[in-house]
Amino acid sequence: MKAAMTDKLLFFSLFCFLSLFPPSLSADEQITKKVYAHLAIQDTSSACEEAEQGLHSYPHSKALHEAYIKALAKACEEKKMSQAWHDYIALFPEQQKNRDVLESMAWGVIENGAASNSPAIRTCALLAAFFAQDAKGVDILYRHLQDDNSFLRGASVQLSSHMGDAKLRDQILRMFKDEKVWIVRLAIIKALGAMKIAEAQPSLEDILANERNSAEEKAVAIQSLVNLLEDADRAKVQQLAMNPRAGLRLLACQVVFFLDQEQNLDLILPLVNDSLAEVRAAALETIGNFRIIGQNPAIIDLVASKLNDLDFNVAITAAWVMTLNNPQVGQQAFEPWLQHNNRDVRLLAASALVQCGKYGLPLTSNLFFETGDPYIRMNLGIGLIGQRLHTEQACAALYRGLSEQKERWMWKEESGRRYLAPSDVEHSDLIPNYPEAVNQLTRLEVLNLLALMKYSGTQAAIKQFLQERSWGISGMASAMLLSEGDDSAIELVQNLMKDSNPKIRIQAALILSMWDAGEEAITVLQGSYESADRETKEKILEGLGQIGSPLSIPFLTEKMEEPYQTLRIIAASSLLQSLYH
Repeated sequence: MKAAMTDKLLFFSLFCFLSLFPPSLSADEQITKKVYAHLAIQDTSSACEEAEQGLHSYPHSKALHEAYIKALAKACEEKKMSQAWHDYIALFPEQQKNRDVLESMAWGVIENGAASNSPAIRTCALLAAFFAQDAKGVDILYRHLQDDNSFLRGASVQLSSHMGDAKLRDQILRMFKDEKVWIVRLAIIKALGAMKIAEAQPSLEDILANERNSAEEKAVAIQSLVNLLEDADRAKVQQLAMNPRAGLRLLACQVVFFLDQEQNLDLILPLVNDSLAEVRAAALETIGNFRIIGQNPAIIDLVASKLNDLDFNVAITAAWVMTLNNPQVGQQAFEPWLQHNNRDVRLLAASALVQCGKYGLPLTSNLFFETGDPYIRMNLGIGLIGQRLHTEQACAALYRGLSEQKERWMWKEESGRRYLAPSDVEHSDLIPNYPEAVNQLTRLEVLNLLALMKYSGTQAAIKQFLQERSWGISGMASAMLLSEGDDSAIELVQNLMKDSNPKIRIQAALILSMWDAGEEAITVLQGSYESADRETKEKILEGLGQIGSPLSIPFLTEKMEEPYQTLRIIAASSLLQSLYH
C-alpha cells in the first residue's frame, strides 16, 4: 500500500512537471522533457527507456541525444553512455566540446566509481570528487564520511577540511563524538580547527585537560584551538596560563604567539619556570618571537637562568632567545649542543642557530666549514644562503648532499623550527606511498633553492633526481603536499622535457604539472601516454588535470573509455578540472 502511494506521488509530480510545458512543443521535444522529468524524480531507468524509444522515432534530434547521454550517465551505464556519445558526435561533430554533456558524462563515471564495492575504486572516486571542486562532489564526500571503511572515512575528513560546506561540517562534528578509529579521530580533531567549527571548542579543551590523552592528540587539539581562539581576550589567556592542566598552559603560549598578543606577554613570563619542560620551551619561544627582551633586564635574567636547563629543548630555545639579544653569550651557550652525541639534538641546535640569522654569526659560518656531519652542514648552508654569505660553498654542500645522501629526507618540525633531516616518516594509511612522497618533495624544494641561487650544477642535479626516482606521488599526496616552483627551477625542468631519455621527459612534465606551469607539458604527457605503464598513465592523467587546460579536453574525453576503471575515473576528474579551469 505504501509503495503504491509512493508511485502515485511520483507520477503526480511527473504530471505537474510536464504540465508546465506548452502544448506547442514538437514531438521529440515533448519526449525530451519527459526524460528530464524522470531524471528530476531520480527514475533513471525510465529516463533511459524513454530516451531510447524516442531516438528510434527521432534519430536526428540533438536535444534527445543529449538527454539520453545524461540519463545513461545518471544511471552509471558507462558503456552505453560512451556509445551514445559517439553516435551523438557522429551526427553533430561541432558538439565535441559541449561542456554540459561532457560534465554529465564525467560525473557519471565518478558516481559509478563511488558506488563500487572496491575500497580502492571508491578512494579514486573520492579524490576525483574533491579535485573537481564542485557542489556535486560534496555529496560524494559526505557519503564517504559515513563509509564502513576507516581509510575512506579518514581520507574524506582530510579532504572535507579544505571545504566549507555546512553538511560536511555538521557530519564531522558528529563524527568527533562517535569515531573510535585512532587515525581517523586525529584527522577529525585537526579538521575541527581547519573548518573553524566553534561548537567543538569545549571538547577540544577537554582533550588537553585529560592527562590520559596522548601527546599527539593534544598537539593536534592545540593546533585546532589556536584556529578557533582568534578573539581570545586577556581574561581567557590568563585563565589558560594559570590552569593546573599543563596542556592548557601550553595552549596559552600558543595563543599569545600565533595571535600576536604582545600585550599579554606578561601572562606567559611565569611559565618560563613551569614544571613541564614543554611549557617552559613554549614560553621561551613566545618571548623570543616578540624580540623585546633587550628592553627589560629582568626578562634577560629569566632567559639566562634557562641556558643550562636539564631539558635540551628548553636550553636550546633559551640560547636562541639570548643570541637575538646578546650574540656573544648566546653563541657560547649553543656550542655544547652543537657538539652533542645525539644527532637529533645537534640538528635541532643547528636549526635554532640558523633561526638567529645575522646574530648567529660567526658561529654559523665557522661550524659550516668545520663540521663533518653532512646534515648539519646542509642546514647551516641554507642559513648562510639566507644571509647571502658563502653562497657558492653552501650550494655545493646541498648539491653534494643530493648526490651522496641516498636515504629518504624530510623537513622535520620541532619546537617551531624546521630543518632538513633523514626521514623518519612512517607509512600512512591515508596517503599511499607517503614516505617517498615526502622525500621527493623535500628534495625538490632543495633543488628549487639551488635554481633560485643559479648554482651551476642545478640542472645536472635535477636530471640525476629524475633518473633515480620514480615519480610515485599519488593524488592524495598531491592534494596535501603541493610544492611551489620558482621561475628559475621551472625553466630548468622545461629544458629537461627535451631530454633523449623518455623517463626524464615524463618526470619533468609531471613536475611542471604540479607547479601549475605545465601547459607546455601537455604535448609530452599526452604523447607518452600510450607507451606508459598503468601507474604512469594514472600520473599522466592526474598531471593533465592539475594543468587544467581546455587543450586536453578531447584527449581526456577519449580516456574515459579506458578498460581500467581507475583510469576512467582519473580521466573524468581531470576532464572536469579542464572544463572548470
